[in-house]
Amino acid sequence: MPSLDVFRGDAFSLASLTASINDLPRLETKLAEMRLFESKGIRTTEAWIERRHGDLSLVQTRPRGAPSDQVLGDKRDALKFKLSHISQESTIYADEVQDVRRFGGEGELQTVEEVVNERMRNMKRTIDATIEHMRVGALKGEIRDADGSIIHDLNDEFATSPTTATFQFSDTSAKIRRSCLAVSRTIEDELGVEPHTGISAICGPDFFDQLIDHPDVRDAYARWQDGEALRNDPRAGFQFAGIEFIEYRAKANGKTFLDPGDCLAFPQGTSLFTESYAPADFIGAVNQIAADDDLGLPAYARMALDPEFERWAKVHVQSNPLPLVLRPSIVVHVDAA
Repeated sequence: MPSLDVFRGDAFSLASLTASINDLPRLETKLAEMRLFESKGIRTTEAWIERRHGDLSLVQTRPRGAPSDQVLGDKRDALKFKLSHISQESTIYADEVQDVRRFGGEGELQTVEEVVNERMRNMKRTIDATIEHMRVGALKGEIRDADGSIIHDLNDEFATSPTTATFQFSDTSAKIRRSCLAVSRTIEDELGVEPHTGISAICGPDFFDQLIDHPDVRDAYARWQDGEALRNDPRAGFQFAGIEFIEYRAKANGKTFLDPGDCLAFPQGTSLFTESYAPADFIGAVNQIAADDDLGLPAYARMALDPEFERWAKVHVQSNPLPLVLRPSIVVHVDAA
């Protein structure tokens, strides 16, 4: 039986494994591709969100020399959020490596590095899918765990109410364009002075089908399809009335992240979508991985050997994420009627 002493080399150190797993390709998910959430590492397992409450108001005219209106400082408060901890482990046995032919190879034997990288790649994909599920939850206003329990109710924690709209797909004479403009105006009103670069909407397949099949949208969608081959990136969403509609079908374990009939509209290019990562929960992670600034990384990986006979090596992968929408009311929940 082969020895697994090879795992004691520098290639399988905490720093090397963590650098490797963060270099693996991300799961192809729409919100990750859109880079909607601004990612950053933090030093702690809790994130504080500071808010400043200030509204624009009109100033009453006064005679020259009269006392001026007195301006008070903005009210400020801070909210505390606990970051989630998600992790996976997998055990690699010596016999899994010994005498095993490399996948797709002719007579070549599989290397230990290939086995470890393949195992970490599969684990990282699962973690990436979990974080994507949390991002969708943040847009919905409820970040849920794998079992459906609520981790964070953003509307409750930020003391806001969900922003809603309805598209009358059942009425063939309804002006969906007008409904789209109403959604855009609602988002702009909720943003206030916060700038944005455009408005997008992720839609379940049923909602998307009803959208493109409505008479008010059908011709525009047909023209969009005709010109699709001329675009640089054919994966771009369908633009209608100033909103980019994107079909969203992400799922895991047969469960969809967004219900087929749902649609979530939100602004792009704002600072109100954040994604924080805390350091790993094992000794040496911060000092060895991010000694310069002690900040958390999107994922960590390390390995432990069988302490008695070195018959196996256990790979551990973890992430400590917190995706947030700092002003949940900027996301409009669009229903189909």
